[in-house]
Amino acid sequence: MLDTAGPAEVTWYLDAPVSNSGRLKVMIEAVRPWRVELVPDPDKVIGVPGDAVVASADSVVLDRCGAWMNLARAAIAGGEGVWVVEMEQGPAGPA
Repeated sequence: MLDTAGPAEVTWYLDAPVSNSGRLKVMIEAVRPWRVELVPDPDKVIGVPGDAVVASADSVVLDRCGAWMNLARAAIAGGEGVWVVEMEQGPAGPA
């Protein structure tokens, strides 16, 4: 999906304390020429005001960033063979 969008550059910030984040960094870098950084707390780095478009679901990040996109929704919308299940709220109260 990101290849199709054609951004000038992509930077991934991964949470360093999370297990296997280093392994994920190596895997991402092996498939695309993207910058991947391991940081102690990505929320403090992502969304700092500037001209970058942010992809995050964290409201703290979204509240302080300029432009943002819903990357998960875009990936699902463009995916082949993706199952989307609409969840509707049932009746309120005890059954």
